[in-house]
Amino acid sequence: MAEVFPFQAYRFNPARVDLAKVLTQPYDKITPAMQERYYALASQNLIAVEKGKAYSDDTPANNVYTRAAQALKNWITQGALVRDAAPSIYIYLQDYQVPHTRERKVRKGFIALGRVEDYAGGVVFRHEQTLAGPRADRLELLRHTRAHTGQLFMLYADPQQRIDALLEQASRAPAPVEVRDEYDVVHGCGRWRMRKRSSVSATRWQTRSWSSLTGTTVTRPRWPTAMSAAPRWAPPTPMRPTRR
Repeated sequence: MAEVFPFQAYRFNPARVDLAKVLTQPYDKITPAMQERYYALASQNLIAVEKGKAYSDDTPANNVYTRAAQALKNWITQGALVRDAAPSIYIYLQDYQVPHTRERKVRKGFIALGRVEDYAGGVVFRHEQTLAGPRADRLELLRHTRAHTGQLFMLYADPQQRIDALLEQASRAPAPVEVRDEYDVVHGCGRWRMRKRSSVSATRWQTRSWSSLTGTTVTRPRWPTAMSAAPRWAPPTPMRPTRR
């Protein structure tokens, strides 16, 4: 059974930045034109970390990964990124239009830390054979920044719908933070604060398969890895999982 944990995330401070101007799509969906547009939106746009520009005169001491690490440090120093005071599990909502219809749906999930598991243990299952180049790129970014800006998107079994019920209850209140992206997807984020005897911390969550997404919550774990989760598959949206 997979183990998940609350954590203290670094999040963009709406008093210092316009949240709509710092959001990006997942790194493997960002075209050169999108990259340029994100850079032009704000100096704190996540593009500087998620998919920064590489230059012909880059060196081991000054390159896309070192600049990403420096950007995070600068934003924390400036107060653009602020760490939450208490460990939480983060409720994540995506309000999107179903392709080829006028119907809108809301996908409910959560962002938490998850213990790193060997595939041989049968706890976490890979969803595809990922490519060597993107793996090396993301690992190098992680080594330099010591932060996850792109969570792992995972599916899990919940036959008794205990987690569904918790997500439904938590999502009844308006999301404290909402941002609409360029594809008309509304992203909402809130927090479950963990208490010793809370129903959330007492629940064991079992996972069954993985894929990948990028979110905007910045985590700085030593271990385990950061992840976001959704209880069941939903029709593809602009922030859909893709081959990496």
